[in-house]
Amino acid sequence: MCVVFPQSHYHQLIFQSRLNTDSKKYRDLTSVLKSHATSLHHLLTTLSDAATLKLTLTSIIPLLPYFLSFKKYLRGLIKSIVGIWSDPASTEATRVTAFLVLRRLVVIGDAGLRETSLKSVYQGLIKGSRNTNVHTLPGVNLMKNSAAELWVLDANVGYTTGFTFIRQLAIHLRSCITNPTKVCIPSQPLLLRTQSLRSASTHYPSTSPCVITNSIKGLL
Repeated sequence: MCVVFPQSHYHQLIFQSRLNTDSKKYRDLTSVLKSHATSLHHLLTTLSDAATLKLTLTSIIPLLPYFLSFKKYLRGLIKSIVGIWSDPASTEATRVTAFLVLRRLVVIGDAGLRETSLKSVYQGLIKGSRNTNVHTLPGVNLMKNSAAELWVLDANVGYTTGFTFIRQLAIHLRSCITNPTKVCIPSQPLLLRTQSLRSASTHYPSTSPCVITNSIKGLL
């Protein structure tokens, strides 16, 4: 699954995200926006109807530029949106809508917000892939492909966060080599992280498997 926006539409998204946060109108709306962000977070964590959940996610997209100044509230929203995106029980349409919200946020957010979003997405990918079987595999592939698309939106932030996860994999590998256990040998987290790296190497042509392997060797 890959969603590609035309270049002109990309610039339009950036332009629409620029708000005058010093204006009196915006200051008057601050309390309302914070209250609405809290309400959205509550709805996303309690709704069970797929159609209502999808509608709620869609309503967040045009509001994201207004929420950029409230990092604390955005972190809560990101966590709940990633939870929906990575939940195997969510419908495909709902998960795609959640991804579109995350993508818009990564596009218009600053480097710190992008890093927060990518870290949450990675944790969601690991959590949502724990029970991989023939029934959940399409959802796992959807998460892998959509997460990879988020990573290529900002090469600098994508590289730094990706290297952090590679380092975690190296630490886990070293632990398995020095202290092999029954839990370590089949190591599902190891498999999940390896799948993530494979996905990264696919979407980053310059990052070949040899580069990834050498990075891991250098950390071991």
